[in-house]
Parts: sequence; C-alpha cells; structure tokens
Amino acid sequence: MSSTRFIENEDEYLKYAWNVFERYFNSEESFLKQYHNIPDQQERNDFLKIACYYLFFVREGTVTSPNYQAEDLKLVDQTYKYVAIISFIESLCGGKNYVEFYQWLMGQKNLVFPINDHHDLTTQYEVYIADYGSKSRVVQFFRSLDRKVIQHLHNSFIILEDNGTGELDEVDKTLDYLVNFLYQIRSDFVHKGELITEFGSDIVWSERKKKQLVSTMDFESIMRVFEMGFLNHFGITPDLIQI
Repeated sequence: MSSTRFIENEDEYLKYAWNVFERYFNSEESFLKQYHNIPDQQERNDFLKIACYYLFFVREGTVTSPNYQAEDLKLVDQTYKYVAIISFIESLCGGKNYVEFYQWLMGQKNLVFPINDHHDLTTQYEVYIADYGSKSRVVQFFRSLDRKVIQHLHNSFIILEDNGTGELDEVDKTLDYLVNFLYQIRSDFVHKGELITEFGSDIVWSERKKKQLVSTMDFESIMRVFEMGFLNHFGITPDLIQI
C-alpha cells in the first residue's frame, strides 16, 4: 500500500478530516484555506493519514463484543482510545531517528571517560532521553497547546503525594510534570496491563506511582485537547476553541 495514498486521494480523505474538525471552524472553506497553506506535500499526507486513523480508531471506533454490553466494555474502549491518541502524538512529534543509548554515549564529543558513578551516568541518560525518548515527544506536543487549553489541563487534575507524615499534600505541578503523569497512565497499560480509569463523567480518584490523581476531565475533553493540538502542529488556527 502506497505511503502517499492519502495525498494521492486528497479530496476523498479531506472529507474524513472535515468530519473530525468541523466543530472548530465556521465553514468548510475556512478549514480548507488553512489546510492548503500547509507547504509540504508530505506534511499534508501525514495530516490526512493521522486525521483519518484518528477518526476510525478514536472518534468513531468503539470496542464491542457479542457477549457483553457496551457499559461493561467502557474502560476497555477508553483505554484503547487513549493509547491510540498518545501513539498519534508520538508519530506527529517523531523528531530524530532512533539511536541506542550506547551509540549515543560513544558519540558525545565533550564527554570525558570513564564515567565516575551512577549519578553521572544517570545525568547522561536524562540528556539522551530528552532527545530520543518517546515521552519527550508527548511533552513537546503539550507545550505547544493554546494557553487556554493548557490552563484547562491544569484545572482538571490534582496530584497528591504523601508528605512524609501519612498526610497528602498537593503537588505544585508544572506542565511537564503533569504531562509525564499523563504519559505514565499510558505506560501502565502498555507495560502492566492496567486499564485507564481516569476520565469519567464525575470526579475520579486513582493511584499512579504512589501518588493520588484527582481528575475532573472526561474523555471527550481529552479528545478535544488532542484535536486542537493536532491542528496547531500543522499551523492551522481554529475559528473556535472547543474546550
């Protein structure tokens, strides 16, 4: 299957993209005008590809089973969609080609060997992760969001941790801290098989990495955060902020 099949069938796939982003624009003309300002054909192909996959996997895709009611599968469906959204973000912010840590370490011209201890090694690994870690791509995506969207994220989550006396204190969270926490939610499913429970219609309490998370954000809001970040990534400004 051609990797450029989306741009080769642009008119057809633009209909799918409009289905996703219609609620952010006063007219289809306004949307198309900005879409056609994307200068690079490969970028337009990527726009159409991810917009279509997002439509099928998240906006309209639903986990079903002949043996269970939709309500019984709600958390499975939410987990499936959340992991898909994080994967799309990683794809958008792909950055540099992957290099293993050892190869990267040996290529550092200013690094003096031998590395003295675990602390120095950890410092180098953190620099490496900042460049090549998939989590850094997600942080990059969230940093680029509209200020109103970022504020909504801050207002929707409270993170609590033990202050050492058995009582819980609220963490003074930066955006990066919050995004790392959101990424941890994805990783706990990918690596531990833990379903994602944080996004409900009411206040939800959960525990991640020995910290308590209080969430008032529903999954529809998570979808809107991604959709507006997606448009921003391609230099498209919505007529309407939907959050």
